[in-house]
Amino acid sequence: MNTFRSYADYEIPLLRILSDLPGGQGTSKAVRDSFGERFADRIPDEHRVYLDGAHEAKWRNIVAWVRNTLIGRGLMDSPAYGIWRITDAGRAYLAQAGDSAPLVGPSLATQLVQAPDRTVTFPSEKTAAENPQGELIKAAFIERTRTALEHLLADSGQAVTLSVHRDRLVQVHFPGFSGCHYELWVHANSIELGLHFESSQRLNFARLEAFLPHQDALTHALGEQLRFENWGENAARVFYELLKAPLTPALAVDHAARLHRLITETLPILREAFASKADRPRIEARIEPPTRVHAIIDTHTATIRDFLKGRADRPSDERLCDWIHLCYELELYREGRDLFALVDPSQVNPWYYERTRRLAKVCAMKVTGQA
Repeated sequence: MNTFRSYADYEIPLLRILSDLPGGQGTSKAVRDSFGERFADRIPDEHRVYLDGAHEAKWRNIVAWVRNTLIGRGLMDSPAYGIWRITDAGRAYLAQAGDSAPLVGPSLATQLVQAPDRTVTFPSEKTAAENPQGELIKAAFIERTRTALEHLLADSGQAVTLSVHRDRLVQVHFPGFSGCHYELWVHANSIELGLHFESSQRLNFARLEAFLPHQDALTHALGEQLRFENWGENAARVFYELLKAPLTPALAVDHAARLHRLITETLPILREAFASKADRPRIEARIEPPTRVHAIIDTHTATIRDFLKGRADRPSDERLCDWIHLCYELELYREGRDLFALVDPSQVNPWYYERTRRLAKVCAMKVTGQA
């Protein structure tokens, strides 16, 4: 029986797993567990290794990455944190494909990103920068991303500056926004897309604060959980991360479009933050440098959101309850509500579960505006 050879080979099997679940949905852990049981004989040994610093096999990360790809194509969505669901478009695709759809073979369809009145394409022939599987070396991937992004930004009407640093990141600088730039950075196991503030400490925090009221709206518009972080002593960022997949030309086009979308959604907020010069001294005066307590809270918040996005291992049920209490205190009501749906009451002391249940109920009411 043929084994999976590439990320694309996981796409149809993942859709089939979801289509067989009640309601076409399940938690990220349950879906991946089902995937591992059903397709155990198709997962190759090289996909069973553990990545550096990871606590799960590589194939589980591949499934999570494929989920992101299918969401981008409209075949999957996420109705709540940590929940994976097949869409009507995904079911229609499977119905059209039928039993003849191969479990191993070409990708469903590689969709090139298209901007209004502009299509970004690349030559199909392989170059010396590609390996036999069509993957690019990091430097070539970054250059492809820069070129695609340059095309997408050509209609902005501004003298945008794009630069490549150390063959692993692309930066986008807009005139008039000193100390700020957009960035796509290829890390060891992830790719970061974000807006960086690298000016004085007080200015960085003031600008980050200007984005906080827009967090939910931006997260909804981008389809990714946007994170806000005081990064080091003299930097802050608004960003999200994606699991690193093979660095192909198609991925470069996709990620260039993602960064362009982030720019499009956040640039008006950035302009407003820079235009409020009269208010800036007042804002700066009430912003304190981050303390160790702030750093710890930021770390816990990032861990909770990574777990709900399926990018971290499942903690114990008591730990989930601890997180719900923390979310309630920090007014992260949506996260608290969604965490409670994953708690197994049989694994928690009854009195602690009941207390957590009451807090989660308040969180749910806060989300719907009933409290």
